[in-house]
Amino acid sequence: MFRVFVCSLILFTLLGCARSGGSASSSRIAPLQQHSGAIVVDDVSYLLWLEQRTLRPVSMQVQVLDDDGQRFEGAYIWRDGLLRELKQRGRREFNDEMRPFSLHVRYDTEGAPVFQRFRIGGQILPMKELELLRLYQEVEDGVAVVKRQAVDGFRLYQGVWKQGVLVSCSGNPFEVEFQPGEQMIPKEGEGIALLAKQRRLSGTNVLRNTQVIALLSDDVNCFKPTITLE
Repeated sequence: MFRVFVCSLILFTLLGCARSGGSASSSRIAPLQQHSGAIVVDDVSYLLWLEQRTLRPVSMQVQVLDDDGQRFEGAYIWRDGLLRELKQRGRREFNDEMRPFSLHVRYDTEGAPVFQRFRIGGQILPMKELELLRLYQEVEDGVAVVKRQAVDGFRLYQGVWKQGVLVSCSGNPFEVEFQPGEQMIPKEGEGIALLAKQRRLSGTNVLRNTQVIALLSDDVNCFKPTITLE
């Protein structure tokens, strides 16, 4: 059964205060913190990109894929720390067939859905309120997952396996220490997505405590968020 999911990360930012003479203190707007993460749930891989400000999520993007051909991307927006809007599009299973779909939902300040549009295979179908509320909670649960990843020092790495190293999407080489018993070892020239900690040893970038999230097809080695929400 199709599952919608998203996740997130946490870091601390500071609101600076400045004083000049006898004037009252004023606060600066804290900068956005950008993070990435990943998780596998029921053989479905989720690649995640999060923006936060002062402990609160601001936006998140997700790429979801599995071996059965299901693939979609999603965008999620928070306002004042509350999830208010999401969009998803891609391919999902419906009546035993993979079909293109899109989903757009808005929530009020209480987390109740106030707008929805679910289109699949050329049809517009209603989603039950319980499904929309469950989706809201799954998004919030995902945020908690990536918070733990960030605290533990993990992030998402993508790239191509070349001559025994990962060449990242930005062209940087990384040695990879796979976990004992890892089954998904990439072949030469194959794309790969990893969750790992980075260490620099003897001038070399090394990825440790590595979890292989997905082996990627030849045509897509580096996923990037493409859906935008205002």
